[in-house]
Amino acid sequence: MRLIFIGFLFYAVGMTHAKRHVAVLGVYAPFPPDLLREFPAHIGRMLSSDDQLVVYDLRKNHAQALDSAGGNAEGWNRQWLNSLHGGTVQQGLAVHCNDMRELLQCRLELVGMGSDLSVTYDTLFFHAEAKSDPTSLPQEWADGFKRMWGGNESSRASAQTTEFSPPLHSAMLIKGTRVLYRDSVRFFPQGTRLIRGERGPVVEMKLGDQRFFLFPKSSYSLPTSRTLVLDSGRLDLVGGNDSSFLLGPSLRAVGKAKLASLSHEGNTTVLRLFRGRLVVFPLLGTKNSFELQDMESFSTRGYAGERNLLSLEEEKRMRRDLEEFMAGALLSQLLAPSAALREKLFYTQNTIRSADPELVDFMGAGVERFGIPSGIPTLEGELWRHEDKNPDAALRDAGCYLCSPFRVGR
Repeated sequence: MRLIFIGFLFYAVGMTHAKRHVAVLGVYAPFPPDLLREFPAHIGRMLSSDDQLVVYDLRKNHAQALDSAGGNAEGWNRQWLNSLHGGTVQQGLAVHCNDMRELLQCRLELVGMGSDLSVTYDTLFFHAEAKSDPTSLPQEWADGFKRMWGGNESSRASAQTTEFSPPLHSAMLIKGTRVLYRDSVRFFPQGTRLIRGERGPVVEMKLGDQRFFLFPKSSYSLPTSRTLVLDSGRLDLVGGNDSSFLLGPSLRAVGKAKLASLSHEGNTTVLRLFRGRLVVFPLLGTKNSFELQDMESFSTRGYAGERNLLSLEEEKRMRRDLEEFMAGALLSQLLAPSAALREKLFYTQNTIRSADPELVDFMGAGVERFGIPSGIPTLEGELWRHEDKNPDAALRDAGCYLCSPFRVGR
């Protein structure tokens, strides 16, 4: 019995250390010829890190002959393939890619060197941006081949995953440039990018006690378990007790945000802060930071930024967008004016502390005359330099301590 056991042990160890002999026959894709010449060698080096494989470079002496079949695996002569390295190479690997405009479709093919076996093992899809920068593709292809033998992928497992229920339709999940899922996306793992189509509902996503709202026609990245990045489109945030962090293509913002909206269209990123306090840093600007408070916005292309006041109409639109997810009482409490917000002129009727009703009516008429929105005015001088009346002195006499012309729009 002891001899049988020892024999079985040596047999098992021998099977464990048996290696598979493979060779990358070629890559056939709509890329420049110099890249196509380099890609097989890149894939071979990446596959050689797997201790289950022995990788041969058959293209060193036979590249022209291998490509003469036009990249068609069925066109290779199996007897000739098997003779290239004395019959020691067991399997050949080939990559065939087709341009599908918005996507790049790549088939990973397994070629039997001494038999008629030729199968498509897997089909990978890549985002269109991979066509302009295909340098990451060899690693993706190598990882795909490793999965065929149960090898470990080079990329580490995600530490954080968000699940959507029901799944998002008309969406894509991308890791690097590889499309992991199309049309229906249920999971959003750390280290991936989510691209939403033109249709679909607004979806809520929680990170800690921060509530993010994802919109159609938008793209998002999840680099860490606590950071959601807006790549394009729109992202809304309802903050909790934790510090808030917003990152867009042209700015980053930190602080405490109860309610904020970040959008990016064209080359401009706009941050609208409805409630809270944020410090904004343009990613390419020379000035260090800008501080935002209730009902203020900041727009930038990455360098200089412009700070403005928000109107009540923008707040109403924000309320309508969130009514589906938040109870009316909770939303009203969230949007309740703070003490700092009440100091902003024209936010409410009670802002103008004047005992003279005619003076209040005059101010309202001025707002309508100059076309200022019914929310907070953004013009500083016109309302006070009225050609017939100058209310400045009268307002001070009436005790309006907030009615200095220098406080309008501040």
